Amino acid sequence: TPHLGASTEEAQENVGIEIALAIRDTLLNGTVVNAVNMPNIDEKTLSDIGPYLKLAETLGKLVAQISPAQPAFFRINYSGKVGEADTTLITRSALKGYLEVGAGEGSANYLNAPTMAESRGIRVTESRAGEASEFTDLIEVVVGNDDDQCKVAGTFFGSQPRIVKLGDRFVEVMPEGCLLLFENTDAPGMIGQVGKWLGDHGVNIGSMSLGRDQSGGTAISVLNLDSAPSPDIVQGLLNIEGIHDARLVTL
Repeated sequence: TPHLGASTEEAQENVGIEIALAIRDTLLNGTVVNAVNMPNIDEKTLSDIGPYLKLAETLGKLVAQISPAQPAFFRINYSGKVGEADTTLITRSALKGYLEVGAGEGSANYLNAPTMAESRGIRVTESRAGEASEFTDLIEVVVGNDDDQCKVAGTFFGSQPRIVKLGDRFVEVMPEGCLLLFENTDAPGMIGQVGKWLGDHGVNIGSMSLGRDQSGGTAISVLNLDSAPSPDIVQGLLNIEGIHDARLVTL
């Protein structure tokens, strides 16, 4: 909302240009500056946190597809330098991504996301740690209730975003497209059986990441797929001995 009290023709023209540029940036880039009911963030700060907005939204979409159906809280933890900035928009971006999974694309935005969460009985909080123990910067999203919770985390490797934690397991996943997540007993041949099953059904694997708690324990694998398999194909993975859970996620 630029200053609307401009009294001269030149001032009115400048205000009009400012409004037009703001609308352009909002429509093309999704960036909102000097809006009502929004944090007042200058353009430099907005430019600095811009990459984190997309990453946070993606983490929100991811956790929405693997977390409890009726959460009581939505918490976002910031570690490292990212937590030194005004993180209000980053939190709202994560919340926007989370809510859109259930309510539909375009249903949530930076303005209404907090209200939507409140109406669903979801308490939204932030926390900050001065230093990230494993990464320079880390954004962790935790969603759950008294009985169950789910957490995912992401960071940047250079300029490239990555999902780096699912629960307490470390992974390295490109946050895009179609992901197949499955939990299995950590034993020889498990990945081969999954790959054969998918290959037999015409599903190509683009990349893979695996995280485990300990040798011989349980492992979680994330596959970036070139195309989305049918629910029957995903369900069929559970017939492989040692596969405990399998689900498809779209980002």
